[in-house]
Amino acid sequence: MTTVDALHRSILADPDNDTLRLAYADALDERGRGDDAARAELIRVQIRAEKLTRVPVSPRCGSVSDRWCPACGDSTCRDPERGLSDPGCPLHDEDSPHAGTADRILSLHGTAARLIAAHPEWSWLKCPSCGGDGRRPPEAARRLGPDCGTCYGTGDLFVIRRPGDGTKVTSRNPVFRRGFIESVECRLDEVWQEREVAVASMDNAFSWIIGPTSWARALIEAVPTLTRFVITDREPARGSDGTAEWYKDRGRNLGGYFLPGVLFDALTGRAIVASVSQSTGDPVGVLKAHPTPAAARDDLAVAVCDVVRKAVAA
Repeated sequence: MTTVDALHRSILADPDNDTLRLAYADALDERGRGDDAARAELIRVQIRAEKLTRVPVSPRCGSVSDRWCPACGDSTCRDPERGLSDPGCPLHDEDSPHAGTADRILSLHGTAARLIAAHPEWSWLKCPSCGGDGRRPPEAARRLGPDCGTCYGTGDLFVIRRPGDGTKVTSRNPVFRRGFIESVECRLDEVWQEREVAVASMDNAFSWIIGPTSWARALIEAVPTLTRFVITDREPARGSDGTAEWYKDRGRNLGGYFLPGVLFDALTGRAIVASVSQSTGDPVGVLKAHPTPAAARDDLAVAVCDVVRKAVAA
């Protein structure tokens, strides 16, 4: 096993350890293959940007600057009486070691964006079902159509031609964090399926499938650093107390804020029985509440990835 491979495994085992990621970047530089140097630079740039983003920039509020005001880079760095930028913020003082932090953050994030854009192969992974050519084998193509059922004919795990949309191609928007892909956007039916499908080897034969799609399985295997499937076509309901709520789909496929049972059960939100059957006493409406919509969406993104990963490992 090479040093690069060993460090990569160590990163997967300890994903919060930036020292391992920086050592991996050094190993890539030493190997010097293809785009190794550019990828190493991406890792370093994103780690530096994230560390700068965590710098407390206001002596008055001591907050973390991940949202920037135009003057000093801190959305909460305000005069509490007048609502203006805090004149005591060290970023306003040219002699302060923190001066220009916001500009450096923006510059580093811009550099990272350019590095990613310049090397699309980092977010371009060949579809394992078709080997990257987008086509089904001849026998399956005669029964199910020519386009691969995993990538829908693009040969790419991150670019998809939607079924029924003809030539329309869209990106699933992978998100890099600290040099590695951490999340990807998709619809729920792209990652999870509960439906009848045709059996390729038999005429007029169908089977009922419940579980991850072939694309989701392929992505988990190809991108071991993935932690989130960000679901774009589901939105939590708002509770009367301001909470954000996911409901358990009991086989009616209502969409919206209803989720398949397996995914719902994996959520960490506070479980609530909204109503029970008058005849049997069984739960009818079951929901899980979160303090904010953002917390509800992130819980779903993590839960979907966990469920898919467990299914792939089984």
